[in-house]
Amino acid sequence: MNEVTHHVAESALEPRLFDELKAALDAGLASGALIASNQISQQLDLFRQRFGPAVIRDLDGEALLQLMHGRQERESRCLAYWLEFKRDEEFAGYGGIGGRSALKFGIYQRQSDGARMAGWPQEQRVLSLDEAIAIARNQRNELLAGVDVLHNMDPTDLSDEAYSQLQPEMEKAAPNLSGDGWAHKYWFMTNSDKIDDFHSPRYQRFHLF
Repeated sequence: MNEVTHHVAESALEPRLFDELKAALDAGLASGALIASNQISQQLDLFRQRFGPAVIRDLDGEALLQLMHGRQERESRCLAYWLEFKRDEEFAGYGGIGGRSALKFGIYQRQSDGARMAGWPQEQRVLSLDEAIAIARNQRNELLAGVDVLHNMDPTDLSDEAYSQLQPEMEKAAPNLSGDGWAHKYWFMTNSDKIDDFHSPRYQRFHLF
């Protein structure tokens, strides 16, 4: 038995477990608790059309700030809203961004007066328009740098070694965002064939069991 065959044999699901997972999947699809793969593809395409790399790469200034963090206009919800809150017939959401306040996005727009805020929950400060744009621009650049790293991955190499190398490459490309849940979710939404929505081995093991 060669190394590849041995690895596949070791990782193969026990037949009874596979059958149970298949039955749970079929039941979830039939009840509507789970969405079909074609619906997932449609929703990922919708997200990419609104916020994908090609879109944010071509924006700058106040238009970029509004797309990423503008919270006052309900008819044009921003990237931060879609990542954290949007769950409806148009878009299933794929989980939220739990924990802390809206400051976890580095910046948010206050509903009461439209001011752009940054800092910590107990030490918030109002940003000037130029400061807010600079934050959004830096975030955009790091998101795009992470996308480039993922695009350069060999899609046929799913080894532990490849993903161990991915971690430091992402940290180098996006030093401020590589550890943030919302950025990871963005990279999942734009590269769902490379990474999962939750970057947590503990979560993955729980759901597999």
